[in-house]
Amino acid sequence: DKERHQLFIEPCGLDTEEMYVQGISTGLPEDVQIQMPTYPMRFMQEAGEHGFSLEETLAVPQMDSCVHYSVEPMITEQRVMGDKLVFRGNAKVHMLYMKDEKMENWDGELPFSQFCDLEHNYEQEAEGYLVPAVTSMEIEKTQDGSYVLKCGITCQYMITDRKMLTLPEDSFSTKRALQMRQTELEIPCILQQHNHSLSINCALPCEGAQIIDGTVYVGAGMYNVEENSYIIPLRGQLLYADHQGKIRCENCNWEEKFPMAADGCVRPGMYEEIADSHWSLSPDGGQFRGEMILKGMTCLLAGSTPMALAISSRVTRVS
Repeated sequence: DKERHQLFIEPCGLDTEEMYVQGISTGLPEDVQIQMPTYPMRFMQEAGEHGFSLEETLAVPQMDSCVHYSVEPMITEQRVMGDKLVFRGNAKVHMLYMKDEKMENWDGELPFSQFCDLEHNYEQEAEGYLVPAVTSMEIEKTQDGSYVLKCGITCQYMITDRKMLTLPEDSFSTKRALQMRQTELEIPCILQQHNHSLSINCALPCEGAQIIDGTVYVGAGMYNVEENSYIIPLRGQLLYADHQGKIRCENCNWEEKFPMAADGCVRPGMYEEIADSHWSLSPDGGQFRGEMILKGMTCLLAGSTPMALAISSRVTRVS
């Protein structure tokens, strides 16, 4: 006499990938056969943060003063090994400095390797997703004239694992007529993993003789339900010297759209990073051309509560 009844998806044991539905009776007559196919599905298991610090002496050229610097961490490899998430990557350092009354820039990379403890022990099917962000950053000039970078990095991570889900779909009996009643069951899971490349470009109305520095800031992307696309806001900033030698700066704002179909129960989450970029000056103005990598996943939501994805936006530095 109830319109609704709560069901639970639970594992059959500690050492098995099979899942079963609790909350319904499984006691049936001997002549009744149930068709129960098994489907492989990927579920989020746990999420958290791991922080670490970098302290390195930078091999920068001789300079009069440091004007600006930034650090961009990037994850190059990640793997779940038992109860640990192991990953490594590079921290790209960009510096703008003055030398002999001229402004120049320098770029370098600092490799890092880290691991963090997980709550559970996983098999080979488990996968980890990491999003790094800079939490603190400082460059100190020592007495001998060298520059030391002190940087704090925090990585948000999410662990997913492949599980087998068994569901009753049909019934058969040689002694009685059976009528199957189907109920829609909402299961939060990962439907699709994304790794796309998107060409980006912008134009700035400026005339100059030399590019000093160029930067593209990536904003927090959002999914637009009406347009069925993932929208990424960007802001470009170009520092250049005009034909009279004066330093000038131009900015532009634009959006990039990536088509992506979804409905009210499905939401994509993406993580953006710029893999390749190039600034140029011409009589028509400043031009930026680059390639953006979109990484993420499309998730099925349970009711109106989205899964807690360990995905966040960050600012990317372009040299």
